[in-house]
Amino acid sequence: MFSIKHKLCDMNPDAGMAGELRQQRRLERKAQAVKRIVEASADMSKCCDKMIQNNNDMKRLLKR
Repeated sequence: MFSIKHKLCDMNPDAGMAGELRQQRRLERKAQAVKRIVEASADMSKCCDKMIQNNNDMKRLLKR
């Protein structure tokens, strides 16, 4: 099967390009997923910082 597919790619150079395009799209989707994860992590970090600040403010108020 591999040899037949290989010969088809030799006869039709566009067939190999389709595979490259699929791989490029797959990599772009992975990059977008990583970008979303990084953005979500940054949002979570901001949220945690705000919670820590609120907690510290509450501790300060309770000490009075």
